[in-house]
Amino acid sequence: MIQISATARYATRIMVTLARNASGFPIQARAIAREEAIPPDYALQILLKLKTAGLAASQRGVRGGFLLACDPTTTTVLDVIRAVDGDIGLAPCNRRKCPRISQCPTREVWDEAAQSLKQVLAAKTLADLAARHQAVSYEI
Repeated sequence: MIQISATARYATRIMVTLARNASGFPIQARAIAREEAIPPDYALQILLKLKTAGLAASQRGVRGGFLLACDPTTTTVLDVIRAVDGDIGLAPCNRRKCPRISQCPTREVWDEAAQSLKQVLAAKTLADLAARHQAVSYEI
């Protein structure tokens, strides 16, 4: 089975939490971890990757924590995944030189599938997911 990594899934949930933060105040990593049911140390590692990528920002101090550092209306799920996992490829031959590249009958299929997946992930923004989360929360 082909899967998106746990890191990428958690990172996306973390970014939606940051996008939904209407208060404008930083959210502590442990509060994000608790809300999203992510181990606290793992959440902090992911937040630091997101910060390095410029998608999240941090503030130090007693009232410190993390904030969204990107525009949720233009930042996509693909952007988040690339920030924590790098580019998406469905087969190793998509990411590196393969000695069979010139005669491989399947390479084109893997390339097309990867492009299709990227298109789907690039079509959903953090704002889309935050709005969906809001709608689902009110239905309960």
